[in-house]
Amino acid sequence: MCGTYGGFYIAKYEAGCPLDSNEHEIVPTSSTTITDFTNNKARSVKDANPWSYITRANAIKAASNMVTGSNVTSYLISGECWDTTLAWISKTDSSYATNSTGKGNYKESVNTNEWKENKTTTGKLTSYGVNNIFDMGGNLWEYTTENCKSDSGQYVVVRGR
Repeated sequence: MCGTYGGFYIAKYEAGCPLDSNEHEIVPTSSTTITDFTNNKARSVKDANPWSYITRANAIKAASNMVTGSNVTSYLISGECWDTTLAWISKTDSSYATNSTGKGNYKESVNTNEWKENKTTTGKLTSYGVNNIFDMGGNLWEYTTENCKSDSGQYVVVRGR
């Protein structure tokens, strides 16, 4: 997000699923579960299910509508902002950039002390934050603003996971 004073702000938590009219999370089971990206906005709140099953084009729409009616513009994070944030986090936790296991949206296995990636984020999750940023590590790839083009077509750049 960009604000009045320039620079950028990163949401504290991963993009969480939107709420329906009864304030219940809409947890997608496919990329067609949610079709309204103006009213169904991503949220940055603790313990929200991460918004998965979304195309990059729809992620752009959801992110652009996340914050309205203020002097802040919301959008997908750029790779440069991602790298800048990761470098800042790495000053506090030097291993974060190379191994985020247990430092993001993961679920503790019931039978062992292992950490498993959790695609639906049900159950007890870790709550690991560095410099008040949570869930840059976790089980979902994050779309960024960049595209790259190859001989066989155009691809999007993702970060995290």
